[in-house]
Amino acid sequence: MRDLIPRDDFAFAAMHERRRRQFARTAAQQPRRAAPRDGGAAAAAPCWRFDAERAQPRKRLAQAAGFENMLSGTIVDLREADGVMRVRLSESSCEIEVPLGYAKAGDLVHIAIRAGDILLATVKPEGLSARNVIEGRIVSMEARGTLIRLRVDCGVEFIVHLTPGATQSLELSAGKRVWLVLKTHSCHLVEE
Repeated sequence: MRDLIPRDDFAFAAMHERRRRQFARTAAQQPRRAAPRDGGAAAAAPCWRFDAERAQPRKRLAQAAGFENMLSGTIVDLREADGVMRVRLSESSCEIEVPLGYAKAGDLVHIAIRAGDILLATVKPEGLSARNVIEGRIVSMEARGTLIRLRVDCGVEFIVHLTPGATQSLELSAGKRVWLVLKTHSCHLVEE
């Protein structure tokens, strides 16, 4: 078989085969779900576990994928029952909740957030499912095609994207006090 595959392709094929075998071993070790009694679904589908260390994207890849906000912070506490970690963003008093990961209090983490995933309010919102409501001030506003790019200082600077219509209806301007709203699952943990 080595004679039929060029050297670079052989290395790729060998790597692919190792990954396939590793996947097969992992799948064989996973617990199986019991088949439903009504017979409506296939029996014993694998129940996959999430491996956060393997799934965690790298910082450069997150930037290339359009995550405009790349933040660092220290884990303040873990709340396993709620599925979150509280993180104090670097050199500020600003704290946010992020999805629970494999870490402990005091660890440094890096967080990526898309500018389009951040909601902005001109009055403090209440009664939301979103866990992060952060007060700040608009530093600058810049028109970029069909969106307005805002820089908001919350002790840490966030980039927020809004439509021109939203910017006008909220009567936004530099210096205006605002609140940013971030869902916990809009905060992605990334490696350095």
